[in-house]
Amino acid sequence: MHVNHNDEIERNPIGGRNKMKNNKGFTLVEMMVVIGIVAILALITVPNIISWRPKAALSGAARTLKADLELAKSRAIRDNATVTVTFDTASGIYRIRDNGGNLIKFRQLTSSNISGTTFALNTVTFDRRGRSSSSGDIDLANASGTVKIVISLLGRVQVVS
Repeated sequence: MHVNHNDEIERNPIGGRNKMKNNKGFTLVEMMVVIGIVAILALITVPNIISWRPKAALSGAARTLKADLELAKSRAIRDNATVTVTFDTASGIYRIRDNGGNLIKFRQLTSSNISGTTFALNTVTFDRRGRSSSSGDIDLANASGTVKIVISLLGRVQVVS
């Protein structure tokens, strides 16, 4: 019998089998219990992660659009000129143009669709003071729901769930 120097043999006084003291390792049963627990935890968490992704994508798209609208407003104030944001609801694209028609920003939303706007011709214009040409909202949607971005006449941009 080969014995590791760090282990000691414990003799059973009643005549049973010898046991190894300080046995380092796991039994097959212990490993199966741990694998079972990990599998159960995975079954619980994976569906939650899968359902969380579309919500996070919609929230990210709303934050991106809000930031771009704030950019348009700031650019109008900085340049002392009007800046126009035009939405193409069919393709999920919006364009930000300055007073001369030069493209400032072009973006296509991939994780969400622009399901509609309440602005005439799907266009909102910020004047040189950052005010909006009209109040209205832009609706973003995906499989998890809808988020509304509201623009007031004073140019305030808000995300409303």
